[in-house]
Amino acid sequence: LLVSGVKEDTPVAATGIQKGDRIIHLGGQDIQNIQDLTEFLYGARLNTEYEIRFKRGDKIFRARTQLIPGGAH
Repeated sequence: LLVSGVKEDTPVAATGIQKGDRIIHLGGQDIQNIQDLTEFLYGARLNTEYEIRFKRGDKIFRARTQLIPGGAH
């Protein structure tokens, strides 16, 4: 799933993810499209840490992040 932007001062921004990266895994689930992300978010909990994997070029990054209220993750 292509990242179109990252809001500063959010948990996901702290992972180092940038516009143009691709989210490939989140919270134990592979993410290939917006439907996969929506399914993850449906069952996800606020203030719980999740592993995120994202790809930049040929390199894969792993980090931990959490969801926060208000939709800016």
